[in-house]
Amino acid sequence: MRGSRRAGFLKVFAAVALTIVCLPSARANLTIIPTYDTSITSDPNAGTIETGIQAAINVVQANIANNLTVTIQYSETTSGLASTSASTGNVSLTDYKLALAQQHLSANDVVADSTLPATSGSGILLTRPLLRALGFAAGSAGGFDGFTALNTSIMNFTRTSVNPAKSDLQEAVEHEIDEVLGIGGKGSELGSGIPLEVGPLDFYRYSSPGTRSFDTSSSIAPYFSIDGGTTDLVHFNQAFGADYGDWGNGKIPADLNGNTPPQVQDAFSTLGQFSDIGPNERIALDVVGYDLPEPTSFGLMALGAVTVLGMRRKHSRR
Repeated sequence: MRGSRRAGFLKVFAAVALTIVCLPSARANLTIIPTYDTSITSDPNAGTIETGIQAAINVVQANIANNLTVTIQYSETTSGLASTSASTGNVSLTDYKLALAQQHLSANDVVADSTLPATSGSGILLTRPLLRALGFAAGSAGGFDGFTALNTSIMNFTRTSVNPAKSDLQEAVEHEIDEVLGIGGKGSELGSGIPLEVGPLDFYRYSSPGTRSFDTSSSIAPYFSIDGGTTDLVHFNQAFGADYGDWGNGKIPADLNGNTPPQVQDAFSTLGQFSDIGPNERIALDVVGYDLPEPTSFGLMALGAVTVLGMRRKHSRR
């Protein structure tokens, strides 16, 4: 199960001279097939809701180059903001590293792969789409790859008519698709009750250079780094009840706010605002095992760190 994905935003943004894709090309091969249950198809706003979901699907598809088909069933809920359950499979770290080495290696992959540990408890839990992308037979089971529930009563269906007291449907769906793909919530197994297993993003959770953190305490601020902890790209969420694989804001103690400006994989969403998949989500997708489209342009993140803090109202993405 994907865990919680929530709302509200704050961001501690630290950057480094890592080559990242700024603009994806339009030659992605990912295909996401949505299915809508009757709670959506019978909604008076079904057409607008489905259009918003498809807009989110289009964004995610444009950011993944793997020749891969992913199936997701969508429904409505009356609790939280959004939640996703996704099937997973266990692989050994040895097999995972071998599979990563056989993929098209980006500059970020080369850096990230060199930091992977020699051993990892009893294995790594990967979602079925990620298993398939890496060539594991365990990803070929039938059925939906994920099930996503959306609380449409507290969502803006479009970005042209925005209620400042509601969250953005498209951003919420992009967040949940990422979790089906294996980052965000399903990128970490912290707090899942499976102490010896990790998700792929757990390898990139650091408390300081060279020191990984698997602590769920709200009094620390671990961060996402693909170069052994030298570069703090974005903090991980440490608020209890929200997904530890989602982004946090670095506040100590952890609060229920996310980044400013908002990022798709923030654990808490900002009311009246929206975002699409950005550099941190693309880097995460890249290093866990997906191929990104060839870029139309590249950028270097500047050395140093800039901290921007801001309090936001929130909606739970559970």
